[in-house]
Amino acid sequence: DAPANQRYHYEGGSIVLSWDASANADFYRVYYDDFFDSSCSVHRGSPSFCEELATNLTSTSYTHAQPDQRENYYWVVACNRTGCSYVDSENPAQVAGSPPDPPADQRYEYDGSSIVLRWDASDGADFYTVYYDDFFDSSCIFCEELATNLASTSYTHVPPEPREYYYWVVACNRFGCSAIDSENPARELGE
Repeated sequence: DAPANQRYHYEGGSIVLSWDASANADFYRVYYDDFFDSSCSVHRGSPSFCEELATNLTSTSYTHAQPDQRENYYWVVACNRTGCSYVDSENPAQVAGSPPDPPADQRYEYDGSSIVLRWDASDGADFYTVYYDDFFDSSCIFCEELATNLASTSYTHVPPEPREYYYWVVACNRFGCSAIDSENPARELGE
């Protein structure tokens, strides 16, 4: 049978995936994709819409050292000499806990030569990541990661040139990061 209780959590920049042992399993394979709403399948040993990340694992955990920062989907199959369990593409491994809520009161101001971004602390956050874009009416679809692993609730951006900037802050812990509220970037003080 496919391993039950497939779950993962973050440890620093890595993801640790774990699962319950399957009866009669000799080893496990891990499949992965980083595409939104991904669906993995394996036909005659070849994966489709995912990649084989690890094989011949005899333990019930795996550490993915360099995962995508936004979307991560994992599927674990149990194998023995007669074959492997199927991939339940509709049910990838689940985050084994909850990421924090997004930081409230995201705001910024110009101090003459830079932009100072501030936000309220989020309960359960281990660190914060700041995204930005300089495209008019941006909604963070193509925004860039500006800073990560921030322990404080402020960040100073020295912009390359004066123009419009949009900022979003997410709170992160070992279970992931809060969602980006793309329709509500940080507001400029005085607005």
